[in-house]
Amino acid sequence: MNRSRTTQAAVKKEIIPAQTKERVRDRIMRTASALFYCRGIHAVGVDAIASEAGTNKMSFYRNFSSKDELVAQYLREAEAEAWGWWDETVAAHAGDPRAQVEALFGLLFKKTCTEGSRWQTPPWKSPTPITRRAPSSRSTRPTCAGASAGLRARCMRETPTLWETR
Repeated sequence: MNRSRTTQAAVKKEIIPAQTKERVRDRIMRTASALFYCRGIHAVGVDAIASEAGTNKMSFYRNFSSKDELVAQYLREAEAEAWGWWDETVAAHAGDPRAQVEALFGLLFKKTCTEGSRWQTPPWKSPTPITRRAPSSRSTRPTCAGASAGLRARCMRETPTLWETR
């Protein structure tokens, strides 16, 4: 019996790293955070979160017992993030309280007064719709620069020894 011989070509084996799939809970949290930021906590329902996260309500309720639990987790993460930047800013100026306060004011100004800042509108409020109104001679809403200067001036008045030059 004649058997034909087959030859095999050498194949270079590459190891392809497996992509880890994002956990459903993490996807729900990420989506809810974005929706809460854009629309406000009260304006976003469980249906919208589940739909935007590419899952369903059953998966939502497997991971969170209620929307309240999700909101509590969202606020805990926001608090941890805020304390993280606070600690990082203070540590950069260890031993110099005045520099710490000035750096915190600078960072607070940067975080609250930049376009699209998540700190401009509290997450529990829905963004205010823009309406046309007659221009007034004086704005009732303080500017970020004015508010920052006002806070700094008040701080200087109430804690003068902290602001004395050395």
